[in-house]
Amino acid sequence: CAECLGAPVAEEPLRGGTSDANFLASYGLPVIDGLGPIGGGDHSRDEYLLLSSIVPRICLLVCVLMQTCEADTLQRLRGCRTTDSSVTDQ
Repeated sequence: CAECLGAPVAEEPLRGGTSDANFLASYGLPVIDGLGPIGGGDHSRDEYLLLSSIVPRICLLVCVLMQTCEADTLQRLRGCRTTDSSVTDQ
């Protein structure tokens, strides 16, 4: 999604912060973080966000959700096939 939207994609080392993803990452699990707006000065009097980053990040999130839901829907449809002759459409 990010590449399609022209957003940079990079693997970053652990940086700390307050995301719940840190709990999973501490167990060595890969996580996706950084879907929020771009900014700095986290949790300080100088904290800010770039308004210009809000819409592109929303687009990125929508793309990720659409692809996830699409994959999930296809998987569920595959799982709905039945050979049970007692199941009929009404």
